[in-house]
This record gives sequence, structure tokens and C-alpha cells, in this order.
Amino acid sequence: WFSSTAALRRLPPFSMSTVKFTQEAAKFLHLVMYMPGQAIVEEGAAVDSTLILESGRCSIQKRSAKSLWTIDDIGEIGDGYWIGGIAGVCGFAGEARRRATVRAITICKVHRIPTENLVQVMVSNEVERKHFRDLAERELRARDCDRLEDHAFFSGFSRQLLNLLRAKCRLQVFFAGEQVTRQGERADTMILFGPGSRIKVEVLGLEAKEIQGRVSIGVMALIGPRIAHRTSTITILTACA
Repeated sequence: WFSSTAALRRLPPFSMSTVKFTQEAAKFLHLVMYMPGQAIVEEGAAVDSTLILESGRCSIQKRSAKSLWTIDDIGEIGDGYWIGGIAGVCGFAGEARRRATVRAITICKVHRIPTENLVQVMVSNEVERKHFRDLAERELRARDCDRLEDHAFFSGFSRQLLNLLRAKCRLQVFFAGEQVTRQGERADTMILFGPGSRIKVEVLGLEAKEIQGRVSIGVMALIGPRIAHRTSTITILTACA
């Protein structure tokens, strides 16, 4: 049975990280043992941690689309599987709830690391932050699960116009503590935050409000007749895209 550091380094993103960073992240790993039949994560539960299945075998289950009372087994996972992936690690928007139940088939040894702790380690290391940001953006682009029409501002737009605008969108990932906009700077872009976002709005250095969920910032930057300037500073409170 391997150490928590060894378990972490088996995952592709961490295998390319420095030894020091991996050791710091491994300090937050908690070892949990699961008996056959126990649920390791449950579909619909909040994503507050990422998990590494170091040894054991599990089934992946989802609620049936045909019946609320039926559970379908859709696959199995084994040694070294990363439950949650890169988006689960950082708690990105779109990963606020578990998409499936993972249930132990055999005795399972699982390392659990709270998302908040891992992000704290990550944001203090510029190189690792860029590394994980690039990986997360690549994965989230492949999913392309957040639709423009889910934002109130775009809800009445035609399909043709939405498709034209979607091609102009550029997905970005931000970590807790990072500033997305600064008051007074040129507002030449519109910013759309996903469903799991949590941001702080400051005016003249004072906190004005906190916003959670989908929100559109800089509407005037999109439809205004001339270039405007940001009226507030926006800081990320949880990792989001």
C-alpha cells in the first residue's frame, strides 16, 4: 500500500508537478476505508473534495432516466482512479454536484482531499496554478456544458445569433483570491460566470455585495455605443470558470 504522496503522484496532473508541491498537497489527504456496498460519493451530493481510489473496485451508478426508483450500473473503476477529475479538484463551476454514485464492490482504500485546501496550496504557487488552470480550461472546453441561453441576458436571443456569439467566447478559469476586473480599467469585454461561481464586488475598496451563481458582468461593454470603464473590482471567492 502506497503513501499519500505516492498516491497523489500517480495522477497525471500531479505527476508533472514538483515534489515540494505534491508533498504540500499530500498533507491534506485523509485516508478513508470503505466496505463493500458503501457509497463513496452519492449522485447529487455537493462536491467539496476530490478522491483517489488507491486500491479496490467500485461500481458507478446513476439514477435511471426511465424510473426514479431504478439505479443503473454504468461502469466499474479500479486502482488509481481519480474520482472527480481536475474540475472536482478545484471545485469549478459545473461540478457543484456529483454526477454519479460511486459504490464499493470490494474493500476500498480512498484518499480524500478537501477542495478548499488544495486550492489554497495551488494559488500560492504561480507555476502550479498555471499548470492546473491550463488543464482545467482544456477539460471544460471539451465538455462545453454551459450554454449562453442559460444566462438571463441571452435567453431571448435567436439560435443563429447565439451560435455566432458562442464562437467569440473564450473560457477562462480563475482561482479563489484572483481579481477578474479592477475598478476604472477599460471595459471592453463581457464576462459570464457559471452556476457554481461565487464572487465579491468592491467599489472604492469597500465590499458592496457578494454574488453566487450565474451572472453577467459588463453588459454595456457588449451593447454600449462607446467604450466604458469598470465601475467595480471583482474578486473570485471560489474557483470558477
